[in-house]
Amino acid sequence: MRRGLLTSLILILLTLCGSTQTISNYTTYYAQATLKNQNKLLFVLRRFVQNNNVVYLTVDPDNLAVTLVPGRKLAVKPDSLKGLIKAHPLCNYSKAWHKALGSCKSLQDAGISHTIPDRHGIILTIDLCPSEKPLDRALFLDIMQQMSDIEKPVPLAISISGHWLLKHPDDVNWLQSLNSQKKIVITWVNHSFNHYYNKNLPLALNFMLMKGTNVDQEVLLNEKTMIEHDLIPSIFFRFPGLVSDPRVFDKVMGFGLIPVGSDAWLAKGENASDGNIVLVHANGNEPLGIRKFIELLHRNETNIRNGQWKLFGLRESVVKEVDIQNQVANTNR
Repeated sequence: MRRGLLTSLILILLTLCGSTQTISNYTTYYAQATLKNQNKLLFVLRRFVQNNNVVYLTVDPDNLAVTLVPGRKLAVKPDSLKGLIKAHPLCNYSKAWHKALGSCKSLQDAGISHTIPDRHGIILTIDLCPSEKPLDRALFLDIMQQMSDIEKPVPLAISISGHWLLKHPDDVNWLQSLNSQKKIVITWVNHSFNHYYNKNLPLALNFMLMKGTNVDQEVLLNEKTMIEHDLIPSIFFRFPGLVSDPRVFDKVMGFGLIPVGSDAWLAKGENASDGNIVLVHANGNEPLGIRKFIELLHRNETNIRNGQWKLFGLRESVVKEVDIQNQVANTNR
């Protein structure tokens, strides 16, 4: 009852704040689609209504890019998620989905947690869990100062929770402004809406494994809230605390999402090496991780300037990973 009341109050607050992008009937919807008069295949994952118009959330099965497309512009053929994957097993989306599915049994860090880089560098993922503290803007400023001469925009993956999003509109606007100015390019990762956590509970009963958690709401309400605030959700999902079990993992993947873990959570003493998906929190609650990442940047300053160390985009890295694995598999046949 308490959780339901809290969610209702947040939704009322969202409405009162005057969101200009309010949407309704947000639901899963799986289909093959093409833009009218074009042959390019898209997968439809969601359907909703905005300003009395039907809109589809689609993913390009080759490059994994997500776009919102008005229904009038699409020719749609309804299907199921498994039907899409079965019909197109060799596309990058299907291969990435199956790669993530293979790591579903871990209590922590299930999903894709490492990629194969084409040169030295890492993938930076920045988590924004619920917090009263402001965004650690120093992290972003330092990244731009160190990287912008070599990489512009600088690719970042930001895992955002609905509670953080609703409580930090100024910080969200600041991030969006950096993105629109092409100083950074953000892959927005679904990090659940409520991001439940109780410090007194063991991991197996915590986060999204907490009793009474509505997984559908955690996933879909967060996507809806992101879209209402002009953030386009990617196909990636990060479990709060990196904690899941096979039941919850399978349910999240059933939404067509690809869970992303981390093999270098800096604040926990894990070191970053080439190809790591690195995790830091920029919600004010993990200054140690921020400091360690800034130290990592400074240690590689010369290599960065020489183009020998970089930040890789999450989406592009996953595509490259499954492409390389497919090439290896074909070679070994």
